[in-house]
Amino acid sequence: MSIGSATTRSGRAVMALTATLCALALGCGRVDEAPASDNEHDAGPAAAGSGVSGGGAATMEADSGSGGMATNTANGGAASTEPPKDALIQDYETLTLEILGGYGPEPCSNDHNRYTITKTPARVSWVGCDYDKSPTVPIMGERALSDSEAEAVTRALWKVRTGATDSCGSDASAVMLDVYQGARVDHYADDFYSGCPSGPLIGRVFVSGLGELGNLVWNFPKP
Repeated sequence: MSIGSATTRSGRAVMALTATLCALALGCGRVDEAPASDNEHDAGPAAAGSGVSGGGAATMEADSGSGGMATNTANGGAASTEPPKDALIQDYETLTLEILGGYGPEPCSNDHNRYTITKTPARVSWVGCDYDKSPTVPIMGERALSDSEAEAVTRALWKVRTGATDSCGSDASAVMLDVYQGARVDHYADDFYSGCPSGPLIGRVFVSGLGELGNLVWNFPKP
């Protein structure tokens, strides 16, 4: 592969995953993905995701649920340490967030990024690709989370809500969340493909509100 070709595909990977993260983050506006060549298209929702229409356009609307932290008015409106009563995910011991798809030169072509977080001790590990580099390069690592980072993860989970059941989009990355608590594991997925699930999306609970968590884990590997 020529350097020019690798650079082009790496740039396309950045735009594709940026579209997904912008859609998850609610309000990044429109992100247009460069057209892929015939041999670069991934089949089905393995190159799929949240609130992104064809061409990588982020179109997800703001979450209408309460979605935030409970507030303690007796403490001047300070954020509570208790989850909102309507939070779908109240707590966790370990969680894994996976983002499938993304164009780029091998070994990052149609690959996926996976982030695993443990609550006690508070640590994050990751494996995937660095799409900020051109061409993209595979990465893996782990580190401790600060108290504020660990708290941010918990509060981001409180914003996850039951999502739509009839959405059937295309050309965006599939986003999946597994939450472990004791002997229980709950399998979630962003609701962008809720109306036409396939592969690893089948059997999952479709949700909205993964934006804050997605942005957190995306930035954890960065220096």
